[in-house]
Amino acid sequence: MGDQSNSHQLATPPVSPARQRNPGHEPRDDVESLMETSEEQDIQDTGLNDLFKAAVKEELDWEFKLRAERLKDASQKEKLELEFEDRRREFEAQLDAMRAMNGGTNFLIRGAKPESGDQIHIVDLPGSPYVIRIFNGGMQGLHQYLLDFVSRDSLAPFNVPESYAVWRLAEGPGTAKLNRLISWEKAFYYPDASVPQGEVRYSVIEGTAYRAECPAGFVEFIVPVRTEGVQNLFHVEEAVQPRC
Repeated sequence: MGDQSNSHQLATPPVSPARQRNPGHEPRDDVESLMETSEEQDIQDTGLNDLFKAAVKEELDWEFKLRAERLKDASQKEKLELEFEDRRREFEAQLDAMRAMNGGTNFLIRGAKPESGDQIHIVDLPGSPYVIRIFNGGMQGLHQYLLDFVSRDSLAPFNVPESYAVWRLAEGPGTAKLNRLISWEKAFYYPDASVPQGEVRYSVIEGTAYRAECPAGFVEFIVPVRTEGVQNLFHVEEAVQPRC
């Protein structure tokens, strides 16, 4: 094919900052890389708002530098600076909108496990060392809750064996099983062995009946329905129809 020593070689692009923090993992994008960061202490110290904002700024600065290095004309660099100023303002506006959706103070984080003092619901599993915990998990706007398995004694979360299963029921308690719940982690194809202990979670729908099975037997339950902020909600009372 002849001598190709002088053929054009594409330069290897620099690795973005978020990917540098996770060299052994290949996320689908830098947002996923950010959310999978192992820098837990940084999250606690600066807050997720500041961490997310700083990471996006870092990515924008990295992209600006990469593109600016290819420009020689001053007017082109000035135009590029204006473009990135617009992008930063757009990001700030999106950030404010996301905070406003959660009362204007913080992000709405879906999937978060309960912290000390948070309200939870418990479904007993007689004869099992575990019980079911149902909690908000940032799912209020979807009319859903999150569900996991926790120790009966300490309420610490555990990844239970495959012999534990939760099924959605077709038409309420006592009816046929419709489908088995799949955890968030399994839905995203994470191998079971790679999921840290206690991090498995499931989504369940308000007012829907489910069946939980374990080696000791099974129970059925209905997920609570949130009523906060609902107007003109009346309690359904029982009565006896009189003779007409």
